[in-house]
Amino acid sequence: KTRHSNFAGINYSRDQLSYKGNIAMMNGSTLELVHPTGKTVKTYNLAELTGVDDQFIIEAIEGDFLLVRPYKQATLYVVHPAGSTAKLIYPELLDADSKDMIEEYPSNEVGYFGDGLTYKGYANGKLSFDFKNPFLGKTAKHTYTLPF
Repeated sequence: KTRHSNFAGINYSRDQLSYKGNIAMMNGSTLELVHPTGKTVKTYNLAELTGVDDQFIIEAIEGDFLLVRPYKQATLYVVHPAGSTAKLIYPELLDADSKDMIEEYPSNEVGYFGDGLTYKGYANGKLSFDFKNPFLGKTAKHTYTLPF
């Protein structure tokens, strides 16, 4: 049985490994969807789209969106499937105290947990998330309507 450790305490999910038979391959901030024959079907420059120079985790790939999280910031972005735009999610979902903590707490400090959002699913143009902020003792369920 494989076990995964999370020493930083940040809520990272495992990468999404495939979509519609294509393999999702990450190289730093570049995501490539590659057909099993080796041909690249689609390339996303996530650093360019999000404005964040970092490596990324791909948390979800759907026909209507991609959900990505940079390692250092650990905050979720929703990306248009055409690769034309990306939007930071937490500012629209979280209360002022939680937003302040994300923006003011240094991401390289022990205990930094990012945005605290855990992706739970997608239906009818809405993404579902669980939220947990251990420092403020807050938990909640949120829905986010796709911005495109």
